[in-house]
Amino acid sequence: MYLKKELYGLIKTDESIFDFIQESALDGLWYWDLEKPENEWMNAKFWTVLGYDPDEMPHKSNAWQSIINQDDLKLASDNLTQHWENPEHPYDQVVRYTHKNGSMVWIRCRGMAIRDKNGKPIRMLGAHQDVTELKRREQELYKAKEKAEESEKLFKSLIKNAPDGIVIIDEQGKYTFVSPNAERLFGYNKDEAIGHSGSENTHPDDLPMVLKALETICADPDKKPKLEYRFKRKNGEFRWIETTFTNLLSDRAINGIVLNFSDITERKQIFEELLITKEKAEESERKFRLIGENTSDGIIVFNSNFQIIYVSPAYENQLGYSAKEEILRTTEGIADLIYPDDKDVISEIFKAIEEKKQGLIYSYRIKHKQGHYIWREDNAKFNYDSNNNYTGAYVVCRDITEKKIQEQQIIAAKEKAEQSDRLKSAFLANMSHEIRTPMNGILGFADLLKEPDLTGDEQQKYIGIIEKSGNRMLNIINDIIDISKIESGLMELVTKETNVNEQIEFIYTFF
Repeated sequence: MYLKKELYGLIKTDESIFDFIQESALDGLWYWDLEKPENEWMNAKFWTVLGYDPDEMPHKSNAWQSIINQDDLKLASDNLTQHWENPEHPYDQVVRYTHKNGSMVWIRCRGMAIRDKNGKPIRMLGAHQDVTELKRREQELYKAKEKAEESEKLFKSLIKNAPDGIVIIDEQGKYTFVSPNAERLFGYNKDEAIGHSGSENTHPDDLPMVLKALETICADPDKKPKLEYRFKRKNGEFRWIETTFTNLLSDRAINGIVLNFSDITERKQIFEELLITKEKAEESERKFRLIGENTSDGIIVFNSNFQIIYVSPAYENQLGYSAKEEILRTTEGIADLIYPDDKDVISEIFKAIEEKKQGLIYSYRIKHKQGHYIWREDNAKFNYDSNNNYTGAYVVCRDITEKKIQEQQIIAAKEKAEQSDRLKSAFLANMSHEIRTPMNGILGFADLLKEPDLTGDEQQKYIGIIEKSGNRMLNIINDIIDISKIESGLMELVTKETNVNEQIEFIYTFF
């Protein structure tokens, strides 16, 4: 056919035409006579990519125009007109074709006008590249990104609606984040708090203890100390807060020390009243019961034999056991109800008593009478006589099941956001690194093709290597994008035959 022969002649005389071909990583090639626009030459691969037998397809422009998406055809036509009028305007767009089997094929279509000595376009040379898989991967990555954004929104929503106050401080102790509940508990809005240090409002008597805790977690990030101390609100009032310190300075999403705290002023007042009652009246039954029966937290009292001698109504409601069932239950009896993984709290209690500690705060799961487990946080105060012998304990018990569930949701959302962040980071890092190898092959053999004394066979061999390097680069991009499918659990296994001899020959030639 005259167009094919003419194109071969142009390739030999005009180096820019061949450069265009080798840079296009071809999945199809076409050459169009603009003076006789019904005539157009397409190579075999142009049709095989679309599922058609090249021998059955005519070299006519209406052959492909009947299977291209009509909206995309208009886009291509507009770009073509602009390219003819202005050589600087690129003819380059992604269009959709209908495969012979009815599926959609995404094709990147690029072209350049061949002009006469007056600059008039007389021919059009173009290349097709099948980017269907890239488009599919791109959509999957976009969905993964949307999922990550949803997880991040959930993470922020959970923090925003957490019942406790949450703040984040940097290494200098200055606030970088203040949750809405923290604003409510402190009385300061976030604009007033961010950039300031919490030490300014910590009670002077408690400040050394707080600074020591911060020093501890900076030295050992795995530790999560829990402290009770006084903190001054905006109105000047000191409130007792219980705070857990978590070092997340190494976490890129948080990059700070997280303080999760709750106001325990009322609980402290209960303890103080209990202690005052004991000191003034020794287990004054009426006043003690009045306090126990009017608090939402459960209260139990142990004697020197580690037996329960008092149970408040709120405690009965927590576990479903009546006071009659609980009275004289021993510490060992309680241990039978504790979740197997949490039973070490019993040894912690005995260790604290052995070390003559005044109190201990601990959390664990304990079985309800109906068979399910609840999370509970106990604040125990131990009593000793003048000889430092243990005489009993008061324990305030709080149901923190809802709080634990919210913490787990926050952690899960955070981990999901981090997982997506790692995926995106790995994608970008690998993309820049892995593409260099096949790109070097393409550029290297393209440079060799400029040699003037190359034979036709050598040219074809080099072009074949360039095509294989282009395919390898596409495979690398696909492999990297597969990370998003692996992370989202959508990875598919594709099994296909491979010509081992051909692969070995390619590797030998390439390197």
